Amino acid sequence: MLDVQALETQVKELSIMALLKVPDTERNSKGEKRQRIRPTFRVNGMVVCRQTFLLLYCLSVDKLKALQKHVREKGVVPRVHGNTGRKPAHAISYDDVLRIVRFIQNTSNERGITQPAAPRGIDNFPLVYLSAETTKLALHEEYSTTCTNQQVRALRLTAFKDVWRTCLPHVCIASSRDDVCATCRKCAMALWMQ
Repeated sequence: MLDVQALETQVKELSIMALLKVPDTERNSKGEKRQRIRPTFRVNGMVVCRQTFLLLYCLSVDKLKALQKHVREKGVVPRVHGNTGRKPAHAISYDDVLRIVRFIQNTSNERGITQPAAPRGIDNFPLVYLSAETTKLALHEEYSTTCTNQQVRALRLTAFKDVWRTCLPHVCIASSRDDVCATCRKCAMALWMQ
C-alpha cells in the first residue's frame, strides 16, 4: 500500500535537497577547494537568509542540517531510514502468539464455564467465562512462569492482552454479578418477579 504522507515528505525533501546542492567548483583565494562551503539559500532564484528559507519550507534547523549533511555525503538521493527492511528484535512471532492462544484455551478448558449458546455477532462461538477471582494479570504471571520453565520467551502483559482480545474474544472473565450458581440465579429471578 502506498503511503501518501511518506511520499509527500520524500518529494519535499528531494526538492529541498536540490536547492541545497552546492557546486563543487567553490575555491578559496589560493585556488584550493574550500573545506567548508557557506550555503546560499535560494527561493525562486532569489538569495534569502536561512530563517526565511526555514519559514517558507516549514523546516526546523535540525531537519535542515540533516538534509545538508545528506547532500554532502550522498548527494541528492532519497533518504532511507536505517532500519528499513529489518524486523525489530521485539516483534511478536507466530510461535509466541500460538503459545499464548494454547495457554488461554487450556486454561478456559480446565477452569471455564461454557455458556449454552453463542450470542449474536461473535462468530457462533459460545462464551466461556473464567471465574471472577481470575485476573488477566494473574493469568499472565502463570503464563510467564510456564514460559520460564520451558525456557522460551514470554511476552509482556500488554502483548498478552492484545493476543487474547484479537484471537480469543469469546473467552471472558466473569464479573462478580455474572459469577453465580444456578440456585442463586433462580432466587434472584424469584425476587425480581415479586
